[in-house]
Amino acid sequence: MYSQENILKNNSLNLVHTLILTHLFYYVYLAAFMDIYQKAFMKGSVLFHHNILDKCVDDILRVVKLCNNTCCSWLGKNSMILVVPIATLYPIYQLICLLFLVLRLAFSMLYFLLWKVLAVTVGPIKNIEKKKNEYQEAKQLLSLMCSQMGSSTALYRQPIIHAVCQDTYEVVDEILFTSPATINIKNEEGHNIIQLAVINRSEKIYNLIYHIIERTKDYRRMTDSSESNLVHLAGRLAPSFVLGRTTGAALQLQRELLWREEIETLMLPIELTHENVYGETPEMVFTREHQHLMKQGENWIKTTAESCSITTALIVTVVFAAGITVLLEV
Repeated sequence: MYSQENILKNNSLNLVHTLILTHLFYYVYLAAFMDIYQKAFMKGSVLFHHNILDKCVDDILRVVKLCNNTCCSWLGKNSMILVVPIATLYPIYQLICLLFLVLRLAFSMLYFLLWKVLAVTVGPIKNIEKKKNEYQEAKQLLSLMCSQMGSSTALYRQPIIHAVCQDTYEVVDEILFTSPATINIKNEEGHNIIQLAVINRSEKIYNLIYHIIERTKDYRRMTDSSESNLVHLAGRLAPSFVLGRTTGAALQLQRELLWREEIETLMLPIELTHENVYGETPEMVFTREHQHLMKQGENWIKTTAESCSITTALIVTVVFAAGITVLLEV
């Protein structure tokens, strides 16, 4: 004849096994929906990994072991009080999760079909879809060309220099992946890829190779033929097509200062006062290169302030006239 404690233990384990079976069924349905979703929309996505059932089995075994070892010994006679509500609510929770999954699949299918219809019927969206396809085709062509050219640095000299100057991230990334040694390619003036990225304000290229500069002492301390380091090069005036991206001389000067401050974070304090062959420090180079831009910035600020003053005076005049008119009518 079983004792009351054994009866409670058996009942608790039966409920736990029910929970585990419900959990297993949920994961089977989940895996089925994920397989459909992955094949339809998210092929290759890391969010829907094919080992989901393996994870399910591991979770179930862990729960079984935990329940068999600790459930009744830890909770004792009060185990039923806690296990019964959990056994009641857990399947409901799993069904709610499954419902959300079904709704997500339905909305995803609707979004997919709607986008396909709009891509055919609506002009602007059709152009976006066309550009997206052209972009993907261009990336595939670039990858194929790099694989055919191999790792010879001589073949990549002109393409990578032009890509760095234009801040074309995809081309530089593919070339560096195929031939890492191309980072040391130099142009006619003796500037390599890192120096060209600093001179031309190529922010995407800079972000791509930032970890290389940060971890390599030689790249941080390198100089060109005039003994100018990276901060000297950052002090040069940006190309006109880069300055044209920002409206107003004052805002252009602000971006130049921010770029210089970013490059300074890579350097040691003693290198910030390093002089080149002309006896100029980075501060002197920046001041000389940006004198004209500073004057334009001052004039731009004055003109903007005068325009604001005139607008303010007109508003005050109109408001004052309206106030007097209302007082006279009263």
